[in-house]
Amino acid sequence: MTLQGKKYSRGGVTRVLWLKTVVHEGHVPTRPELTVGTDLTNAIAAIDGWPLSNQAIETPDLGSTFESKIPGTDQADDTSLGFYEEKVSDEIEQLLKKDDTGWFVFLRKGDVPASKSMDIRAVTTTLANTALWDAEMDARRAQFAGVLTDRLAAALDEAEARGEVTLTLASRNAAALAIGPLYYRSTIERAPADPDLIEAAVAALGTWSTG
Repeated sequence: MTLQGKKYSRGGVTRVLWLKTVVHEGHVPTRPELTVGTDLTNAIAAIDGWPLSNQAIETPDLGSTFESKIPGTDQADDTSLGFYEEKVSDEIEQLLKKDDTGWFVFLRKGDVPASKSMDIRAVTTTLANTALWDAEMDARRAQFAGVLTDRLAAALDEAEARGEVTLTLASRNAAALAIGPLYYRSTIERAPADPDLIEAAVAALGTWSTG
């Protein structure tokens, strides 16, 4: 038998939630508990650690040259989550105060009802209220934004040159106007950009030729 799975990337799929309450003694959250949890996904800049390992106990004996082992205690290594600094809100600082206890839930394949692909870690926060600033990450983000704006602005310039549209503002500003509503809907509201929103964003750029 050949196992053939559908490959995927964690980016844009995995969700990370913070729960203050999990009643089940096995630390398995219910759907209502997941619903009232705080989705941290879009604020996370870096994840480090989060393994769970078993410390096996060696059990050699005189009757064998094979050194056997039995399962020992479970142990979690040092872990951390890095968050982007929020310019206006202090929601993260208030949510994850030092010595707070709760549960981080990693929905590896997204928030899919009845999915078994979920990791839960009961934690006590040991260091909070520190902002993450990564110059290299900021540079990559700025580079990506520049490439996206340049390409969309160039496409709008070409469309205007062909007489397909008369822009109401400079092409780079038009590119920002087109991207802004889609970015807000997907990252702030965490909802899909529906056709009506896309059509409205495109229409706002100028007067389009119907010929």
